[in-house]
Amino acid sequence: AEDGKLNQVIGRDQEIRHCIQVLSRRMRNNPVLIEETSVGKTSIVEELAQSDESCRGKLEERLKSVLKETENLNGGIILFIDELHLVLGARRAEGAMNVANLLNPMLARDEVRCIGTTKLDEYRKYIEKYPTFESCFQQVLVKELTVAARGSILRGLKDRYGPHFGVRILHSALVIDAELSNRYIANQFLPHKAINLIDETCTSICVQLESQLEIIDQLERRELQ
Repeated sequence: AEDGKLNQVIGRDQEIRHCIQVLSRRMRNNPVLIEETSVGKTSIVEELAQSDESCRGKLEERLKSVLKETENLNGGIILFIDELHLVLGARRAEGAMNVANLLNPMLARDEVRCIGTTKLDEYRKYIEKYPTFESCFQQVLVKELTVAARGSILRGLKDRYGPHFGVRILHSALVIDAELSNRYIANQFLPHKAINLIDETCTSICVQLESQLEIIDQLERRELQ
C-alpha cells in the first residue's frame, strides 16, 4: 500500500467511511466486512486449517508472535483477517488450533484492533453462534455496487489494462463488456465478471497479434530464401 501498488477502490466510499468510523470508536472498534456473494474459495483455506499437527503448531506460534508484536506497538497496527469465520470454523476439526481463543481476550480488552471479512452465510453459520467473539466486531455490510459505480470502475480499467497490454480500450467496448458479462456469465458477480472478461479479451488479442506477427515473419523469411 505504501508503494502505491494496490488498485484504486471505486464505488466503495460509504463502506470505507463506515470502516474508518468503526476503527475510531472507543469500544468495539473492529469492523467485519460482510458480503452476500460466495465464490467457494474458503474450502482450500479450511483444508489447510485442518492439516497436520506440525503445521498447526507452527501457525499458532507465528500468530502468537504477531499478536505480541501488535500489542507492543500500542495500537499502531491493525490486524487484517480475510475469511474471519475460519478462526471459528476450525473448531470443527478435531485437535485443530482454535485461533479464536488467542484473539478473543485481546479483542475484548481492546489491546488489538482487527478488520475481518466474511460472507453473510458464513457469518451466520459460525460467528453469530459465538456471542463473545461477535461482540468484539461491528458489522459493515458490503452491498452490490450501483450501476454508476460499476461504470466508474470499468472506465478506470482503461488506464491500467490499456498500457499493460499495449491496446486501446474504447468506452463502447466497456459498455458491451458490462452488458454481455452480466447476461452470459452466471456464476460470478459484477464488476468482477466484467473485469475478468476485459482481462481475457485483452489477453486473447495480444496472443492473436503475436501469432500474426510470427506468421508474417515466417513468410518474409521464405521470400528471402
